[in-house]
Amino acid sequence: GWLSVPDGPTFFPTVEEFDGNPVHYINKIRPIAEKYGICKIVPPAGWDPPFCVNMDSPKKFQTKEQLIHRLQEGISFGDGEEYTAREYQKMASEQAMRWRDTNYPDHFATQADGENPPVIDPTESHLSSETPVLSEKVAKPDESADSFQHCDDRRQMTAENLERDYWDIVE
Repeated sequence: GWLSVPDGPTFFPTVEEFDGNPVHYINKIRPIAEKYGICKIVPPAGWDPPFCVNMDSPKKFQTKEQLIHRLQEGISFGDGEEYTAREYQKMASEQAMRWRDTNYPDHFATQADGENPPVIDPTESHLSSETPVLSEKVAKPDESADSFQHCDDRRQMTAENLERDYWDIVE
């Protein structure tokens, strides 16, 4: 027969319980959550945590080189570089732009229906730079204007295309 595994608990703290320092709330529920090995905490509606990274700090942190498409292989990650928060932000933004330009060369072109695609901030993408290029089709500049010609919608960085490409890599 099948082993019945209970679901982990879900907690719904109030604004008062979660304000100030959420770690205090986590410590309060720890005895219950530990019995399950996992829990879910749903922050109260409207809770807006402060951004707590000092971007001007000279302190460096070490990164790991994580090849997302190789996660299922169970290999350990190699050491990456050391960065300050500002250096890391700059490096990640530049890497995201290179990845976008390689994998979605039509991103800034006009869609066939004349609409501009929704803009995705590539600095929020966490995909690997080693993700394979999906197509050789590239938008060609229109020589009679400063804009791009119409393009293949698959070659634009939209949420749908990113999800499709993610699952292509995972599978």
